[in-house]
Amino acid sequence: MDNYHVLHPIGEGSFGKVFKGRRKYSGQIVALKFITKRGKSEKDLNNLRQEIDILRGLHHENIILLLDSFETPHEFCVVTEFAQGELFEILEDDHNLPESEVRKIAQQLVQSLHYLHSHRIIHRDMKPQNILISANGTVKLCDFGFARAMSSSTIVLTSIKGTPLYMAPELVQEMPYNHTADLWSLGVIIYELYVGQPPFYTTSIYTLINLIVKDPVKFPENMSPDFKSFLKGLLNKAPQERLAWPELLDHPFVKETEEEMAKRQLRTDKYLKWAGIENQIVEPVKKASAPVSDAPDIWTKYEVMASDEAGCNKLRHDPNFLEKFVSLLNSTSDLRTAKDKKVQVLLCLKILLQVMAKSKSEDPNQDILKSPGLATSIVGFTKRCIKQDQGSTSPILADIIGDCIKAVGLMLKSTFNKSLGIDSTLVKSVIPVLTTLFLYQSNSNSSSEVLSLQVNTVKTLGIILAQSGIIPLRCQYVYKELMDSGVYKELISLLKSQQNLSLNRIITQTLSFAVHPVNGEVFLFPWKRNRSEVISEFNEAFSLFDGVRQFIWNALNEFDWLSSMVEIYQTEDEGNVTKISVLRVILQMVRVSRDAVDILLPYKPFTTLILSQLRHEDPVIVAMSLQILTHMLKQLAASRRKPNELDIDVGYVIEMYENNSQAGDKQIIAMESLCLLAELLQSGTTRNIDAILMKFSSGSAIKALAQIINPGNRQDEMKRVEGSGYGCLFMGYVDGPVLLLQRLLGKFMSLGAGLSEFLSTSSDSIPDLVVSIINSLNPRCEISPKGVISLLTYIHDAIYCDFRVLLQKMLQEGILRSLAALLKENQLLSIQEWPLICGGGQSAVGLIVAQVLRIFNLPYTSQVYNRELDQINKEFSNCEVVTITLSIMKYLSKEHLSIAVSLLARLVLNTDSSKPFAQQFIQAGGMTIINKYSLLSQDNSIHTIIDTLSLVSQLARLQKENYELIHQINIYADLRRLIEHRDSGIRSKVCNLIGNICRHSSYFYDLILENGLVTAAINCCRDPDRNTRKFACFAVGNAGFHNAKLYEDLRPCVKLLVDLLNDSEEKTRANAAGALGNFVRNSELLCQDLIRHGALRQLLEVVKNDPGPSQSPRQVALFSIGNLCVYHQCKEEFEALGLRQVVEQLLHHRDSQVLKYATRILQKLGNN
Repeated sequence: MDNYHVLHPIGEGSFGKVFKGRRKYSGQIVALKFITKRGKSEKDLNNLRQEIDILRGLHHENIILLLDSFETPHEFCVVTEFAQGELFEILEDDHNLPESEVRKIAQQLVQSLHYLHSHRIIHRDMKPQNILISANGTVKLCDFGFARAMSSSTIVLTSIKGTPLYMAPELVQEMPYNHTADLWSLGVIIYELYVGQPPFYTTSIYTLINLIVKDPVKFPENMSPDFKSFLKGLLNKAPQERLAWPELLDHPFVKETEEEMAKRQLRTDKYLKWAGIENQIVEPVKKASAPVSDAPDIWTKYEVMASDEAGCNKLRHDPNFLEKFVSLLNSTSDLRTAKDKKVQVLLCLKILLQVMAKSKSEDPNQDILKSPGLATSIVGFTKRCIKQDQGSTSPILADIIGDCIKAVGLMLKSTFNKSLGIDSTLVKSVIPVLTTLFLYQSNSNSSSEVLSLQVNTVKTLGIILAQSGIIPLRCQYVYKELMDSGVYKELISLLKSQQNLSLNRIITQTLSFAVHPVNGEVFLFPWKRNRSEVISEFNEAFSLFDGVRQFIWNALNEFDWLSSMVEIYQTEDEGNVTKISVLRVILQMVRVSRDAVDILLPYKPFTTLILSQLRHEDPVIVAMSLQILTHMLKQLAASRRKPNELDIDVGYVIEMYENNSQAGDKQIIAMESLCLLAELLQSGTTRNIDAILMKFSSGSAIKALAQIINPGNRQDEMKRVEGSGYGCLFMGYVDGPVLLLQRLLGKFMSLGAGLSEFLSTSSDSIPDLVVSIINSLNPRCEISPKGVISLLTYIHDAIYCDFRVLLQKMLQEGILRSLAALLKENQLLSIQEWPLICGGGQSAVGLIVAQVLRIFNLPYTSQVYNRELDQINKEFSNCEVVTITLSIMKYLSKEHLSIAVSLLARLVLNTDSSKPFAQQFIQAGGMTIINKYSLLSQDNSIHTIIDTLSLVSQLARLQKENYELIHQINIYADLRRLIEHRDSGIRSKVCNLIGNICRHSSYFYDLILENGLVTAAINCCRDPDRNTRKFACFAVGNAGFHNAKLYEDLRPCVKLLVDLLNDSEEKTRANAAGALGNFVRNSELLCQDLIRHGALRQLLEVVKNDPGPSQSPRQVALFSIGNLCVYHQCKEEFEALGLRQVVEQLLHHRDSQVLKYATRILQKLGNN
């Protein structure tokens, strides 16, 4: 305190009182913040020390500058620059500000937050009280008591601190959060400046939290569109959807004009200079030291320090070294005329490069490599050097420019953070420089310097691309900037110029970073998890990523790129880095264009090379070569070309599979071998197909599949070969083995020969394998949607081939439940959002749904599974398969709807007390699907229509309570059309349905009459199809059962029914006999018609002489005769026909029903 005069108190901060003060022996006005230690926990004290540590490393015109600090046993004292007033005071005095003034404040706050976040610091307590306004209108952000330094491993923090009024939703809910919480607070402050109060305001903290979490923000109508868009971007309740870096800087509301940028740069330069001077002025006497000279000997001293790791670590955290370095670059004008200065600059760059190479960041807040000033100075200096050299006939600065751009690359590497990405400001300033440097030419004799410059330029681009590939979604702006800058075109032009093989190797590695990122995190496969907004974002961004590949493909095709790649591949290569890069580029080019095979295949040096690499010792090279060959085969098959154009030794591929199927780093070779074998099986020569089938007819080859498909996360192995796909893997580790298994079975099925042997060989291991894959379906499993479709196809085909062992195993392990779970809404939505290019999307959902439903249908179509049906029905009932099927029909294409309808019909037809499928169907609103999907429309498949009719007919048959539901769907017009359909199966089902809707009551009598279905059913009694006739008799018979309402309309049917008593179909004869009996059950109206058309005589003839084989026609005829005997005129006719004598002969009949009905007739005939 001996160095300061305390003048008067000016306010209170978050931890103590603040006084205005003056530095002794100078006129400098300062702010002195005193914080007592009394009553504070160790945690509080550490927080205070942290605020001081954070402030010490910050130098920005919009952030309060720490001048000095000290600590006594009883208190802390922090000395900062003095700023005039709080933003809070402005709000209290002026209430609100015009938009133009708000914009000026917003610009400064955005710049300060960008600086903080670029230094991995979250403020966490943004509020007007912590924003100071100096006399000249400069905004100063202060009070870092709650701030936290961020790192790649601690991007989210918990616990509520700070002012709730300005807190983000995730903060008030005590959820994990990141730097975007500051952006919400910024939005609240800017909103309040304009409106006069925050968007959510109440005195109740509980109510306030509810408002912040749930209520929408209301924006004034007089707000400009840009202002409203800015606030909407910040005040988004979803943190990941908030306007963020770098887009925030470029938003129209706060984006600086060129004039504003120039003024800010002047202020920044002035501020940095002032800050450096003030640091020396106010530094305590005990810390003071002599000024460091700018003479060359200081660089000699630094050079000595940079010779070892310890010295480099000191320099990395030495602000004086940073100051000297930046000062040297900024003070250097034309190096072409100052050779001594050039030597000095080269030395300082050499020292910086050594620091970057040898040191580690021990304190992020003191790390000079994270200083924006350093990066800005180097880039600015580089641009000046380029300008000097380009304006000269004799460029001589290639060496300096090369070191500068190398330093920039290493800075990008050292400051990269997985959470925040690459420094966007630095990247945006560097990319134009890179584009310029690709065009850099030197007329000097020092071509090695130019080559070094080009190497460093390409390497820096490689660093940018490699880092962007780690978090491509957060670095979309980088990919866009690179595309717009034309840097890819210049990079490939450099490759085309064939200047130097070592340079071309680096170019190829850089191209591979662009098209085949490897190290980035990838999304988990979409199994048993909810939808992800990040994947939706990926889908939107994919066109940008794919555009990079497409652009590079087009640019490469402007010259003979393949011969260059082959030449580069064959050069000496430490660690096979270049070879792998070449293969990565070629693999992605094959994927991006179907025309790639037309370039690759005719070039024999390439095909010879790629086939020879199958014997390479590096497993990644072998695996990638296999993958390239697989894609080439796919393209050949797609263009219907002969597969023997690629002379693949299938025997050796099989050998690679067998030799590498055991666990280990070479197992990836076995997996990729299976992918190639699957493609050869699909489109290979007959000789190759026979060889594969022969090999996999053996138990050992099949069992080896299980060794490859074992638990474990193989993402890293897949990424090394397949790439990260910018965040979404193209395929899963298990996909290849499953695809081969499916195609093996398919090929045996098509050939017929060897099928039973293959299934027998598979029975020991494959059922267990299938079960293990299905049971392991979770986000971390190694099978993609394409792989699951292949697996489901295999399961279906195997069950279809009566592979009973598989179905039994699936039942034992509850796999039917797991398959049903695949059809749940959340699961299907996750698959639907999975990128189309990676096997997801709507088409994948449709295929998975259709294939699972096919599997569910199969056991009902084969008698082989009769013993399993009870258990299957029980599983389906417990899983509510009916309800699930109804809910997922919307995902099926029209041609696949029949699969769902077929399953529903089969289940409803299997309804009994233990299997309430019909009830589930009704409760789930199943009747609505008939009209929703137009299932009875004549343009549907015959199977769909028949199954729909069967389903409704069964519901009608089961209980009369379903009648109202059937009436509500109003299908009468459909039935009227379908009863005359060209297909007899449909006609017969309509008749059966009419019979069942008349089974329990007369509910439908008037309705079928009004819609012409009575007449239509009568006409069907003369149908050429015997099934149609049979069910037509059933329909008209039930239409006359409950009352006599339709007797008059049924009169034309009497003669037809009499004729049908002689039908060849036993059931038709029985139905006709029953219908005739029903026609007199409720009235004698039709008695004369029956007598006139010989019905009585013909019924008696059925009793006497029906050929059987069962007694059903005789039984029904007897019962109907009993009905007729009620009427005197019929009784007389029967007596004349000798009915009594015929019936008396039946009194000793072996059939109890015949005996019963015979006795009934005699009772009605009475005594003579």
